[in-house]
Amino acid sequence: MINKTELTSENIVSVLVENVPELNPVYNEHLEDHTEILAHVFLGDLTRFVQELHSRDQSSRVVEAILEILEQCMNSKDLDLENLISVSFVENLNQDMRNFKTLRTKFGNMLGKELNKYRHE
Repeated sequence: MINKTELTSENIVSVLVENVPELNPVYNEHLEDHTEILAHVFLGDLTRFVQELHSRDQSSRVVEAILEILEQCMNSKDLDLENLISVSFVENLNQDMRNFKTLRTKFGNMLGKELNKYRHE
């Protein structure tokens, strides 16, 4: 569980980086490429980071921490935040990747429901 900060579409990137310091290289590269934080683009970067890390370490606590924060986002009252997570993280997941099923088991209820909207067999 993250600190008491209310999650919003405006602060989600900073909340992720503050609570998961392993994201600092992703954040820094994003800033180098874009000179500002573009939340939708960052969440796409985050999707690739999570999938790559999970493919190397299926028991990664970093992946679990990220997914826990994203689950909290999906329970937010901020509809822009929910949309951001849905469109820029969940929809971008490569469901054909090796070990996707084990990654899926780490999703909370709300992320899982959102994933079902984008499922392909």
